[in-house]
Amino acid sequence: MKQESISALETLKFKQTGITWVGKIQGIMFQVVDKQDSETELSIVLSLAPNENKSRLFQELDKAQTSTEITAYSFDSDVVTVTFNESGTTSLENFLGKIAELLDEVQIKCRCSQCSNTENLAFYSNGSGSLLLCGECAAKIQQKNQEELKAPANYVPGFVGSLIGALVGSAVWVLLGALGFIASIGAAAISFCAFKGYSMMKGRLDKTGIVLNIISIVLAFLFAQYAVLFVEFMKEVKDGSLSLFLAYTPVLFKDPEFIKSMLPDFAFGLLFAFLGSSATIRENIRKARQVEVFHMEKVNLD
Repeated sequence: MKQESISALETLKFKQTGITWVGKIQGIMFQVVDKQDSETELSIVLSLAPNENKSRLFQELDKAQTSTEITAYSFDSDVVTVTFNESGTTSLENFLGKIAELLDEVQIKCRCSQCSNTENLAFYSNGSGSLLLCGECAAKIQQKNQEELKAPANYVPGFVGSLIGALVGSAVWVLLGALGFIASIGAAAISFCAFKGYSMMKGRLDKTGIVLNIISIVLAFLFAQYAVLFVEFMKEVKDGSLSLFLAYTPVLFKDPEFIKSMLPDFAFGLLFAFLGSSATIRENIRKARQVEVFHMEKVNLD
């Protein structure tokens, strides 16, 4: 976000919560989000109640896009998201004022992001972002979070579900390995199924829950690698069987040459396992942090 935009938002008495600035102009509640993937664009988010005059807003946005004030806009479930061009000739302050004036003129109201209520609205922040909520929805979210924290952790059944899920997901890794491929999609399947199994058994997703899922993922990866080794054994050994493979396994893993020959493939597989599972793990860590440190506070715009 450019300094000119920051100064404009401060002039308008917007408040910053993480990468989002929230404020009110002529009764219209705006969220301005700093787009992390662009140095010259901002996202302006409006949650608007149904209104037959919305076509006026879209006409104005079409004009703004033609004149490069904005680069795009979208409309989804009464939420309008506008991509504002900071490099354009119109300042952010003037653009927000123009939109607020139009919405006030055609009597389009903002609404709660969780329900259709247009009264008693305020922004509520959890430190990293904000939501536009009515008082009733804010209270419900707070209550739901407290109930989740008080619910049984269910670590043991959660771990069992995670392990079973991870083993089911490992079938993708084994299948690809049997075909001679190593792909991150196999690890993605393992991690997805692990967290899914944990959730199905109602395990609490906190720091402990994350560790239990990672253990399941690692165990499933080792099992999958072992299963791929069995497939290779069956291809190479005539009249091979599972019992024969299990009997030979201790001998094989005591052979330094065999271990040395396996290390490159194992390291390569471990790399793909990390790449495939890291996104799922990071997303669930984010969710766990939101639950553990959840604190929703009303943003005072006065």
